[in-house]
Amino acid sequence: MSSSFPNLKGLDSLRGILAVYVIVGHCRWLLWAGHANWLANQPSKWELPIGYASAIFRFGHEAVMVFFVLSGFFIHLKAAGSSGHSNQVGMSPIQFYRRRLHRLLAPYLFALLLTMCLDVVGSTWFPVLYRAETGDSLLDGNFARMGYSAASVLPALAFLPNGLGASFGTNGPLWSLAYEVCYYALYPLLLKLRTFHWSVGFVAIPLLAIAQQWFLPAGFLSGVLIHYPVWISGAILAELLLRRRWARESWQFPFGLIMLGIAMRVFVPSLAEIKVDAVCYSTGIVWISILAGQRFSDWKIARVFEWIGIRSYSIYIMHFPVVVLISAMTFHSLGSRPSSGWLALFGIGCSIAIGCVAFHICERKFLHARIETPTVRVG
Repeated sequence: MSSSFPNLKGLDSLRGILAVYVIVGHCRWLLWAGHANWLANQPSKWELPIGYASAIFRFGHEAVMVFFVLSGFFIHLKAAGSSGHSNQVGMSPIQFYRRRLHRLLAPYLFALLLTMCLDVVGSTWFPVLYRAETGDSLLDGNFARMGYSAASVLPALAFLPNGLGASFGTNGPLWSLAYEVCYYALYPLLLKLRTFHWSVGFVAIPLLAIAQQWFLPAGFLSGVLIHYPVWISGAILAELLLRRRWARESWQFPFGLIMLGIAMRVFVPSLAEIKVDAVCYSTGIVWISILAGQRFSDWKIARVFEWIGIRSYSIYIMHFPVVVLISAMTFHSLGSRPSSGWLALFGIGCSIAIGCVAFHICERKFLHARIETPTVRVG
């Protein structure tokens, strides 16, 4: 018998949740003095649960791992669904690259322009943070690597921001986009290798990507490769869900992957260093979101995050310079970040709003038709 692939709206909601999560984490860091100063100011009892609960937003890097799995899943979904066998897909690499550039390039260039404009305003009128002179060692260490040197501008113009270890202005989070660009560049080759046998593309390549850390020096290329299995796991998930009924019906496997990933992170740090834990928990989160999409896509909160998720690319690549400018203004006027969290809440709303405006100004003109849900044959 035939059945339709699960509702992918859950993944748009997941994108929205991840984008908000990353923004909250950045606002918590740049617009709040932190737990120690907050407790020293004797917060009200009703504030205590909120303040302590905010610690959950410290895992922004882990959220980016889930974005990588989402990317691999969506990029491979069409190939995985073609006649049910990805080795029957005839894909033109040029056509694939052209489609990716059309989708991503204009919003990215808009983000670079916005970053430069906000940084000029901030460094001119509120220079302390931009000059890395706040007195906070963590902040100053990060902002000392941000600027407009040749090492930051040239890679960014080549669509590889942070490729030489320096952020384009204050837009440090663009590093993850550079990684994804590399994975897009490698995808036609991965698909070609997949045609020989699934184990070549989905086992041998990830193992080689992990093994390179013992041969290549630490740097951009090594970072791209060590995270590559996380991206590939999204492609593997696409094939599993299209070909195996148990993958579309069982909740135990994705929950088990999440628990396994967390256990690795806590008890086996050596596996966490090579991102095996990220492969597990990120794939599990995406998998559960697909299964849950069937049940929860009509919930109002799911619709809100779905709306944000559709705009998440613009929100993600444009939010950080906005938060930095607000933080710089705060350092200029107060000399430090506030102990209360109200400014962080303002920064969250402001950066999401500006990202949504940027979406309507630029990105929406370059959206592609949504991938039709594949029909699969089971049984």
